[in-house]
Amino acid sequence: MKESARFYSENACSLAEQYDSVRAEDVHACWSQFLPSTKALVLDIGAGSGRDAAMLASRGHEVVNQRTPPLPSC
Repeated sequence: MKESARFYSENACSLAEQYDSVRAEDVHACWSQFLPSTKALVLDIGAGSGRDAAMLASRGHEVVNQRTPPLPSC
């Protein structure tokens, strides 16, 4: 197993908790102004918990998310 994959496997739960502790609106504030103002199709690769996809969907976008590998049960 590659070192980065091993790190993720061993720390996925704490990383996910840290990731979800910050609002998507705050994380993406510096570039979200460039999102289309009308409905768009958005592909979210590495969607994790779905936090960002939920923010985009709440703005009216159609979101397809792909999470690879799946999150372990924490």
